[in-house]
Amino acid sequence: MAHDWERQASAIATAAAVRDDCSALRLANALRADVIAREHKVPLRLRAPLLTGVNSLANRITCVPTVQPPPKKPPKPPKPLHEHHRERGHHGHGDGGGNDQ
Repeated sequence: MAHDWERQASAIATAAAVRDDCSALRLANALRADVIAREHKVPLRLRAPLLTGVNSLANRITCVPTVQPPPKKPPKPPKPLHEHHRERGHHGHGDGGGNDQ
């Protein structure tokens, strides 16, 4: 039991050292759950300090997940020209005589 917990604590320290706080927190919570599940196997005089230690460890680690920006929307396709725009090219602005060409 102690060797398992020692390995778990070492993994937490390694994750924290490389600033992988979310992994460190996940591991610390797993260690805490394991200690709580097997605390009845720990001598009574060691239970309180052990539980205090694993709780303190897990509570000191803060995981701030990185926020991924939302995927960019593809650009909108250009609006199709109305039929009369394709034939004339525009609405007749220009020569003032109302003639489009």
